[in-house]
Amino acid sequence: VDDFSTATNIQNIVLSNFSASWQKFTASWVVSANEETNGIQLLIGGGASVTGPVTLNIAQVQLEVGSSATAFEQRPIGLELSLCQRYYDTNYPVGTAPGTALNFPGAIGIKDPSTTTEFENTCPFHVTMRAAPSVTLYRPGDGVINTVEEFGSGSKTVTSITANRITTSGFTSVVISGGSAGAKVYFYMYTASAEL
Repeated sequence: VDDFSTATNIQNIVLSNFSASWQKFTASWVVSANEETNGIQLLIGGGASVTGPVTLNIAQVQLEVGSSATAFEQRPIGLELSLCQRYYDTNYPVGTAPGTALNFPGAIGIKDPSTTTEFENTCPFHVTMRAAPSVTLYRPGDGVINTVEEFGSGSKTVTSITANRITTSGFTSVVISGGSAGAKVYFYMYTASAEL
């Protein structure tokens, strides 16, 4: 059990007779409420009979709730991604950290209607999230939070951008700007987190 200070051993399971061929091992144990809170740490040791350096290859690890181990489930990457997006969504490319300066791939644009100082657009999430998330907006060119990238002519300048009316399906971004009418387009990136 990992309580961030000490580890408490709850069970030893001996997996013996390792060989040079791939083998399947299963183990099960009862987890108490205390272990659920603190976390679980799995250690693999060689024991006293192991001498010298040993290479151990591990693949297809699966942790699951239940009384017995089921067959390994290898889901398609698209399905795995959509399941993850219920907890975290972004328009940054996969593998790109939020706030990274980009040349606008995936950026969302808002066209200035030139008739008002406050205008908005709707941004739908890729999948329905598990709960209404917290949303952070970024300027694509340098990753600055809560501002936008401006392109076009005119003297309007953005004073703020906020994410409003946030639901499990998406949000509305509101841009507030000042100055005279122009023909600008405003771009932004976002992250939405509904982590447990």
